[in-house]
Amino acid sequence: MHLGKFHAEIDKIDKFIQNSNLADLLSNFTNSLSAVASNPSHPETAKAFKSHYEALRILLINSPFNKLNPSEKSILDEIKGNEYLGSGLLEAIDNEIEGNNLAPSTALTGIQTLYENATKYFQRISSINRSFTDIGIEYTDLEPEETEIGIIIPRSTIEPNLKAFSKELKDYGVALNVFEEIIGADTNSTTLKLVSSSDWQLYLGAVPVLLLVFSTTIKQLAAILKSVVDLKQSWKELTKKEVPQKITDDLKNHIDSQIDEKIRALAEEVVSEHFKKDEARANELKNHMNQSLKFFASKMDIGVQIEFRIEPPVEEKDGEKNKEILANTEIANSVNENSLEIAEFSKNNSEPLKLLPPDFNETK
Repeated sequence: MHLGKFHAEIDKIDKFIQNSNLADLLSNFTNSLSAVASNPSHPETAKAFKSHYEALRILLINSPFNKLNPSEKSILDEIKGNEYLGSGLLEAIDNEIEGNNLAPSTALTGIQTLYENATKYFQRISSINRSFTDIGIEYTDLEPEETEIGIIIPRSTIEPNLKAFSKELKDYGVALNVFEEIIGADTNSTTLKLVSSSDWQLYLGAVPVLLLVFSTTIKQLAAILKSVVDLKQSWKELTKKEVPQKITDDLKNHIDSQIDEKIRALAEEVVSEHFKKDEARANELKNHMNQSLKFFASKMDIGVQIEFRIEPPVEEKDGEKNKEILANTEIANSVNENSLEIAEFSKNNSEPLKLLPPDFNETK
């Protein structure tokens, strides 16, 4: 992972713990359960426990760490933050309470262990954040209105030599060029901001409109891939049953044709919507977009994750938002929502379609 991004994530976690009073809510919940275990028939004790339990549940259900981009989730997983900052902690608490519903004292033992572990974790996070800040460890995060496209490439998908890696980067550049052209941006205006090397992680900067068009298109592409994966699963289930082979063969042929047809339709739709200039060039761009989407589909199919971030603009001092700030905020919100939807596909894609990438040497 990139150290600057790690520092930024640690800082976000530390601020969430402090600002949400998570440690206090967890302490209040644990103490109220202890009171119930000591006096299970007392109504006021039971009422206080339910109140503290609900307050903690609301916080953990709405934790910002429940929905993250792949690179952020990767950091959280590596430092076990998923166990203490959101739905993971809530699930562990619910399991203790529901599994020992008739024995509060037994549930208390498990909850006290969770509380002790979580408290130690919160203290370590705070200590790491202070230490990183004190010794000047780099801090890499987005400024207001700054953009970022993240491409996380599993190392196993690229041969470990410079020639293969340089070709991979070149192909991503070619695939992105068509998006630059259809929105009217300069070709090659997308810049390389950062490279990290656990998995290969590329972070690119581009104009906000490109992120909006690109993320919306990738979200639609992910939906196409999901629909085909679902169809393929249906075909597999049919082949296990006594269904005439002609029916299963027809379904397989239909599945095979769906990817090409739907990707081609998406390519034409995207170019038609955003490129309003020369018709002849538009037709060329539709072919280029079709190749680009096939490229991204083949990469997503083997585990490449694509994420997008725009840091929303800061409100003006008087609290009023002018039209430009409103428009930029809307773009940022749409892009960030698209990214989370794409991440869901990446998380659930366990059935590779074995798609072949196009040859960009044939793209004009």
